[in-house]
This record gives sequence, C-alpha cells and structure tokens, in this order.
Amino acid sequence: MKDAAFAKALKSARKKRGWTRIQVYMKSLELSKNGTEVFGFSCIEKWENGRELPGLKPTVAFSRLYQMPELIQLRIKAVELSKRKNPHELALTWI
Repeated sequence: MKDAAFAKALKSARKKRGWTRIQVYMKSLELSKNGTEVFGFSCIEKWENGRELPGLKPTVAFSRLYQMPELIQLRIKAVELSKRKNPHELALTWI
C-alpha cells in the first residue's frame, strides 16, 4: 500500500457525496477546461485502495472536484513517506 491516509481520504470524499466511481470520472471531465481526460476511470479504484498514488494533475482535479485542498498536502506527505520507504521508487511516484 502506498499511503493509507490519502487513499482513505479519496474514497471517503466520494462516498460522502454518494457518488460512484463512474460519476467521479464524469464530473472530472466536466471540470476539465476542454473536456479532456485528466485521469482514466480505472485509476480511481487503484488510488482509492492505496495501490498507487495519482500524479499531480489528478490530485489537483480531485481537490477541485471534492473541494478539498487538503488532498494536495496528503499526496505530498504520501510521496515523502514513499521516498523514505523505498528511494528507488521515487521516480514512479511522480508519474
């Protein structure tokens, strides 16, 4: 698991609103300035379950979508934690 706090915050924000993952994906497209995909639908499940960390753009999109700027800070902490756990994995966390 990459980071439980970030994953938990992401999942609880969605559930708090009563949204499905499909709804989150569709709302992210609506928020996009030109309707382009910021993240793929299949990524949401990986991020919510802590198997991967999203990149910066998806994190900002979630922050706007859920009106939760603290998600950005949680992601930063997750990256820092990842650096301490496995410094060789650092390059993958920024993708």
